[in-house]
Amino acid sequence: MEQQKDINTKHILKFLLPSLAGVALFLVPIRIDGEFTLLVNLIINATKSAMGNFLLPFVLLVLGVSAVCSALGFCNPKLFKGYWARLFNVKIFNLFIRIFAFLIGIMVYFKLGPEFIWSKNTGGMMMVDVVANLIPFFLWAGMFIPLLTEFGLMEFVGNLLRPVMRPIFRIPGRSAVNCSVAWVGSGTMGIVLTNKEFEDGFYTRREAATISASWCVASVAIVYLLSSFLKLANYFPLIYITVIGVGVLINIIICRIPPLSRFSETFYENAPKRNVSEEIPAGHSRLSYALYSATARASEEKENLIKSGLKITGDIWFTLEPIVLAIGTVGTILVEYTPIIGYLALPFEWVVGLLGLPEATLAGQCILLGGVDLFLPFVVGMGLESMVTKFALTITCICQIIFLTETGPLLLKLDMGIKLWHLVALFLIRTLLALLMATPLAFFFFG
Repeated sequence: MEQQKDINTKHILKFLLPSLAGVALFLVPIRIDGEFTLLVNLIINATKSAMGNFLLPFVLLVLGVSAVCSALGFCNPKLFKGYWARLFNVKIFNLFIRIFAFLIGIMVYFKLGPEFIWSKNTGGMMMVDVVANLIPFFLWAGMFIPLLTEFGLMEFVGNLLRPVMRPIFRIPGRSAVNCSVAWVGSGTMGIVLTNKEFEDGFYTRREAATISASWCVASVAIVYLLSSFLKLANYFPLIYITVIGVGVLINIIICRIPPLSRFSETFYENAPKRNVSEEIPAGHSRLSYALYSATARASEEKENLIKSGLKITGDIWFTLEPIVLAIGTVGTILVEYTPIIGYLALPFEWVVGLLGLPEATLAGQCILLGGVDLFLPFVVGMGLESMVTKFALTITCICQIIFLTETGPLLLKLDMGIKLWHLVALFLIRTLLALLMATPLAFFFFG
């Protein structure tokens, strides 16, 4: 980074205006009809409403393009170049997933084939309630995320918060923005933001994996919704404060133990070389250097932001959506039509019973289902009666983070080095830690 002689009003505005717009979109809750939401969520929901009945056909179109172009790229790798080669020149497993997802999409949309595939509790739920919602979600996430990353906000916050983030969580100060977006706004959006920063050369693989697998908790609005499923909405402030406390303690522990502690400290191979040192040069205070770094970043020459945003959107649409639909449909079929979940949940049932929580069988199954989908534990757990168990279950499942229908496939798709066994290990570690912390609090509050 070259030394900038003067910081004038123009430099400051170039940093402040886009950054404040990003903060307003992603981090400032607003109250609409008695409920809190984010401005970006209003835009996403408005887009979804505007698409109306065209949304599902558009999902099918995306799945079809992904499958057909991947088949062409697999057969003739020279057909696609540059960005498109990255999307469609795939290996056999990814080709199978994309074709399989397209076939599921056709079966769901036209209600063809066995009902267990397209029913409202399996493929139908995944396509209508999950994949379709991701279309407008990632469109606007891709377009707006550069407001947080390209105009100096990360540098400004990073330099201010380095004394907190680095020693406590072993991640750079700039990651405070990623963590805030993931926690307050959306876990998935936090992962996308972190991956962009990783590919831009600001995080090592260990740092990017730590942020993505530690901080991407469900948003405030989703936590409230999930609490209401178990008739705990009146206790939402207590629940959210507990989620924050338990989540922070888990993150302090999990960044210091395998598998995250053993991730490589290497940067993304194609990333530009960055000065990622957060040391304050002589002659600067922490605040003055934070402002200098922010204005310098804002003044850098940038790729067309609309083009950059559309690249992020296309990457997610054509690569992640098929994975979510394919894996999510298989997972929900196993839940709905086989006894396998009951057998797999036996270790969780045993731990829950050992901790003294009532209704251990159902609670154990709910905890396991948290690894399939964020909502499943709360839908299945609606039959619980014990307030102690419901509170402990709510805290535990919200803090699990890793689940098959969204965060899991997204993390596997990225180049941070996260493997399937990493996700299984992280899910089990987070679940056990959350359950051990939440249970005594549940007995204290409701016992």
